[in-house]
Amino acid sequence: MDDARLSLSFKGSKINLKEILTKMVVPVDGLYKCRVVYDTQIQSIEYQPYTFKCIESLKLIEDDLIDYSFKYCERGSINKLFNQKEYCDDVLIIKKGLVTDTSYANIVFKLNNEWITPNTPLLKGTMRQY
Repeated sequence: MDDARLSLSFKGSKINLKEILTKMVVPVDGLYKCRVVYDTQIQSIEYQPYTFKCIESLKLIEDDLIDYSFKYCERGSINKLFNQKEYCDDVLIIKKGLVTDTSYANIVFKLNNEWITPNTPLLKGTMRQY
């Protein structure tokens, strides 16, 4: 979050998200994702029920101009590609001939018992970085 704020030239000090989240009431039953909306400061934090998507088919979609370096609330460019999936569950986005991500998640491959992520993701997600 702070890397995004710095890259987008937001002024101000770093936000201690861990400190803020420890003061919140967190659901204890079920699986949730934490959604933090921010700009120069945090606008909202909410916990939303999370369900795994069963992805069995992907449609390759090429877009050499797409830029999704940061996780924006406005996902028009991603949604435009997703809407081209036809009968598939999701799209696998190809940019300049290289595999990037799906519309919803980073991609990971397993080759000879080794996990590999593309060098060219649209978004350097936290789990991908891990």
